[in-house]
Amino acid sequence: MAEENKLRQLFSRHQELLVSALGVSSVHEHPVAKGDNSELAWREMLSKHLPNRYQVATGIVIDHEGTESDYIDIIIFDRYYSPIVFHFNDVLYVPAESVFAVIEAKQSLNKSHVDYASKKAKSVRALKRTSAPIRQMNSTLATKADTKQILAGIVTTKSDWSPALGDPFNRALAEAAKTSPIDFGCSLNDGSFSITYNDAGEPTIVKSDSNSSLISFFVGLVSELQAMGNPPAIDLQKYYQRS
Repeated sequence: MAEENKLRQLFSRHQELLVSALGVSSVHEHPVAKGDNSELAWREMLSKHLPNRYQVATGIVIDHEGTESDYIDIIIFDRYYSPIVFHFNDVLYVPAESVFAVIEAKQSLNKSHVDYASKKAKSVRALKRTSAPIRQMNSTLATKADTKQILAGIVTTKSDWSPALGDPFNRALAEAAKTSPIDFGCSLNDGSFSITYNDAGEPTIVKSDSNSSLISFFVGLVSELQAMGNPPAIDLQKYYQRS
């Protein structure tokens, strides 16, 4: 029990530091500078605390047909089964096979930003993913089917709604799900949330209180990532084959 309390204390302190850092970024008048600082703060937090198998970066997701996603604030991806990424003109290109989750980082939570995150997620989920066979220790070959949808999230400092995570927030998620569903998120000042959807696209939302926003968000994200298991191994031949 003492360890749990200590962990909560550490995350509570880190939440305070993250809120402070994001507060400093909000003084930038230029929206690009403000956005860049917000993205950086969240990426650094995830990079420091996620298990090493998960890489965190900003960039563009691509598939073997040459299709590109929109520019993504935070990409959580694998470098073991899909070991190749591409750098060109200071932009990171991540193969779709290696992507676990995509996250948009904004200063505030509102309908416009929820819709924006949904559209960004759609641009990634529409990409085609290959799957190469992996040799097992017993010399058999196994191919992992691409059955898990890439996770999508949004992270902010605060909510523009009042109440912060009330009915307007619920309706915004339900509306965005018609484009591409949001699976999780965090408003540091208000709480974290994870979402599941029924067949009609109606969301069921589990929310934390504001005091445990960061730890609830982080623990929930790690649980979701673990449940996804390993990504499909990239079929490099399809990336290099001639058209």
